[in-house]
Amino acid sequence: MAEKSKAVKISKWFGLAGVFVSLLTPVLMHRDIFPHRYKEIEIEENYNIVDKNNMIQKIIGLDESLGVYSQEDVKKARALADKWIQHAASLYSPPDVLNPSTMREYLRQINDDLRSHFYYDNDSAIASLNNHFADCDLYSYLLIDVAKKHGIELKMIFSPSHAFLVWENPNGIDLLWESTASKPVNLGNDSFYKLSNSPSDYRPLEEPDIFDQIILDYVGDRQDDFAEQDLKRLALERAELALSPFSKFRWLVLAKELGLNNSITISDKYEPLLKQVHQNHPSFLFPSQYLAKYYYDKGDHALAATYINNTLSFPKVSPSDLMLFIAISDKIFLDKFGVLIMASALYLFETLSGEVPALKDLLIWFLYSVFVTAMFACIPHIAAKKPTPPDSEPQKVQA
Repeated sequence: MAEKSKAVKISKWFGLAGVFVSLLTPVLMHRDIFPHRYKEIEIEENYNIVDKNNMIQKIIGLDESLGVYSQEDVKKARALADKWIQHAASLYSPPDVLNPSTMREYLRQINDDLRSHFYYDNDSAIASLNNHFADCDLYSYLLIDVAKKHGIELKMIFSPSHAFLVWENPNGIDLLWESTASKPVNLGNDSFYKLSNSPSDYRPLEEPDIFDQIILDYVGDRQDDFAEQDLKRLALERAELALSPFSKFRWLVLAKELGLNNSITISDKYEPLLKQVHQNHPSFLFPSQYLAKYYYDKGDHALAATYINNTLSFPKVSPSDLMLFIAISDKIFLDKFGVLIMASALYLFETLSGEVPALKDLLIWFLYSVFVTAMFACIPHIAAKKPTPPDSEPQKVQA
């Protein structure tokens, strides 16, 4: 009885150990048990950067502007990136004929070489390069720069918390490339390619747009750190410099030059830009909404209804239906273009309803935790059970 009580007490401690191990497992799985191996890149003491306008050099410059890295670290990161690009561009040759098959082999060779010099991990560009690792973004920038030296254009595609490449095939199916694995993209991998309702996700971006998006995301995530006037001035300056209509549009939205609030009247000068963005990105909801409001305010209800009908998940309406609805509501589009916002909300719900990987992962982790805890709790009970000795003949008692 005493042994059983002792086993129960020990079982509780082992159960707690099981809980601890199950909680610690996700952390341990992401730690490096063995040191990473990588090929060294020898940098001469007075190495001069060959391609100062490369994408990766601009990214390093963005990190440098934060003012938290020493000039020695900045110089080393610039040299390592440039030296590898020159090495890869001279060692590998572009295919004579560009098609998905030849491009797959071309990218695989360069990507394998890149990963042999920089293992996978993530940090800022300067910190990563100095420690010989890179993430999906840095791998992609470096591959873009090498391909550019060979006269091949690769575009970048951002998805939630990830980035990959695309070679657009003028004669057929494009090649989507996963730089972290040196192989074509598998869009069925939910952990990498998550569903998104953001207009900036899953769109092939050229080099100027890539840099614009990086700055936009950086500034957008830190809006509270900027004074309103400084943010507006920066956004308007970047809008003037932006080469693509899409980037220009996003900067103008950040500057609050474009918006659906009734107090904001969309300027006539932005009509051509909105039309161009809508034409280039017909599935992007906001340009349709802006144009519908713009033409409704001008009294062109027929054209406004046309743009409404171009939005996703919205029932077809006629100009007369549109006017009748607004007359009944007695407010223009429910104060903030509410009709279209409701349509957008419906589309958002439809899109996000498929976002289940996080729930699935949580369930798997929970079941794993229960299993580990139960196994640990059973160990003392198993150890406490002593094997029963084999039956032996009873000894004769001597009189």
